[in-house]
Amino acid sequence: MLASHVTGASWYVLSIQRQYQCWKMECRKEMNGTHSPSCHASFLDCTNKDNPERDLWLGRTNIVVHCDALNDDRNFDFGMFADAFTSQIAKSNFKEKYFYCLWWGLKSLSAYGQNIIASTRSAETLFSILICTAGLILFSHLIGNMQVLSALQNYHVFAYWLSVELLL
Repeated sequence: MLASHVTGASWYVLSIQRQYQCWKMECRKEMNGTHSPSCHASFLDCTNKDNPERDLWLGRTNIVVHCDALNDDRNFDFGMFADAFTSQIAKSNFKEKYFYCLWWGLKSLSAYGQNIIASTRSAETLFSILICTAGLILFSHLIGNMQVLSALQNYHVFAYWLSVELLL
């Protein structure tokens, strides 16, 4: 369960980072002055949320549309992180995020990463490989623990049988 929490939380944080990468890419495209005010990197974080220039820019920009995972016309591949935005989990409350990320981690680890549709980005591919490997390692530990438990049970049955035979 702990591995599912860590995997799901990592996936969510990387999803938010992927969204931010899209915003930065689109912001660079808009910096050529297509409209006034032009995009500034400072507009993308929460520190300038109350800036009137940012509000004016937000009303005229296409970044929100171009970086929407539900938009089929986007030219940005969210890869395995698209689910965070298509399921609207990024906009939900903490409790829903918590359980969805736990479910995502559990689903991915138990399926050994087979349900992940990754993009060609190397970091995303490495994260997928890590999930697959972690799932296999956890499964092999489960099988090993089951074998140890079975051996212990057989030993106790044998010891009990031997003690009964010695008493007769």
